[in-house]
Amino acid sequence: MNFDSISNHDFWGTIRENDGLLAITARAITRRFGVACSYRQVKERAEADPVKLAEIRENLLDMAEKNLLKLMKSPDESVCLQATAFYLATKGAKPETPTSHVPDEKIREIVTQVITELHNKTQ
Repeated sequence: MNFDSISNHDFWGTIRENDGLLAITARAITRRFGVACSYRQVKERAEADPVKLAEIRENLLDMAEKNLLKLMKSPDESVCLQATAFYLATKGAKPETPTSHVPDEKIREIVTQVITELHNKTQ
């Protein structure tokens, strides 16, 4: 068996299992099917069907938004406010430039605060 003989079903299933991350998918294909597989091979094959690849990546964005919305409903006021601020900073802007008015440092700061709060709550 070689990389090209992997069925589309198995190929796209492996990409989905690895959340659309192509380098990780290449390693998974090598482990699962016992064939040498590079990032470049996976990238070229995946980009041959950009609609399918976009759907996989869109599903991840949906999951991220769902998790952010859960944080916005948190009973912890600090987590709720930080998640809401992040949502407004990214979604409240013009669609063509979602974060253009928010400095990258501020976005990193908000995300870091939310992650720190969540981490502290789980310990």
